[in-house]
Amino acid sequence: MSTVAILGAGDLGGAAAQALAARDHVHRILLIDTAARAAAGKALDIKQSGAVSGFHAKLEGTDDISRLTGCTVCIVADRFGAGSPEWQGEEGLALLKRAVPYLSAAPLIFAGALQAPLMAAAAREAGVARERLIGSAAEGFASAIAAIVAMEARCSPGEVMLTVLGTPPAGFVVPWSEASIGGYALDRVMEQVQRTRIEARVVKLWPPGAYTLGASAARVAEAVTTSSRRFFSVLTVLNGEFKVRDRVGAVPALLSLRGIVHTRVPSLGTREVFAFGEGVALPTRLRFKKLPEHRIPRSESVSRSRVDPSRGIDANFIETVVERWRGATMSNKGKDTGQDFESPGFGQL
Repeated sequence: MSTVAILGAGDLGGAAAQALAARDHVHRILLIDTAARAAAGKALDIKQSGAVSGFHAKLEGTDDISRLTGCTVCIVADRFGAGSPEWQGEEGLALLKRAVPYLSAAPLIFAGALQAPLMAAAAREAGVARERLIGSAAEGFASAIAAIVAMEARCSPGEVMLTVLGTPPAGFVVPWSEASIGGYALDRVMEQVQRTRIEARVVKLWPPGAYTLGASAARVAEAVTTSSRRFFSVLTVLNGEFKVRDRVGAVPALLSLRGIVHTRVPSLGTREVFAFGEGVALPTRLRFKKLPEHRIPRSESVSRSRVDPSRGIDANFIETVVERWRGATMSNKGKDTGQDFESPGFGQL
């Protein structure tokens, strides 16, 4: 029987508890907040809605952080109070240092949109293994992008498969070359102008709201407790992905009760690279403009003869290739016999 503990009974914490309960895959949900009465009241409210929604999860609220003992996974959310601020900064790190001794090897899911620095601090200063640190906001962001793509393609969001790399919003990358719609490569279904229109809208989707973040945290927590075989877009402390270490970035990851068990780095499309390191505060996408036709470097064989598929096979192009092949072959024979051969147009080989 799995238990999910949520640190914070604010809007985000309540949304995560509601989403977890509604999915009905977790036996027990525990809301922990210094405002104990508020946490208990919110837990009771969600629990009573089970008669309507048809779930059977047990919910409790408390201010006793020691009750983290034995939980399967812990969600770091927001405090109860005005504005429901996410746990972050020195206060968030102090909370984690208090919580870690009770968690044993349970993974930590950071539900907020602003908690990437806290994840890095948890690994660096609290000594938490990077595999146990999971940021779920990227999954919500990827789902929002999938919804926009679905509207553009006039299909169901469930048919759209894509992922997010980097740190949204300043340094995110959607590897469009690996995205698909209904099993077909997205490049075959959508035009470039449609993708450009989507990218212009994507930046405005960050940060997601409390309910989106809560639902994403619930989905990721469920994946951890069930050891799902599906990859999820999550934030993690990078350990060699993109040849970068000790920085937080989003990658597709496979999750289990141990946390992140495997990450996968999709290939980027043409004219896109991913920048980290010195002088780059956040993982950043760099895009290059397409060169004009006359400025694109070409090999000698292509420059001497243009290939037009509509006209069939270009005899001149084939002749040029054969000439180069002959030149290379004769050059090798010359080396064997001690003779020197020179291929016209290419100099001595």
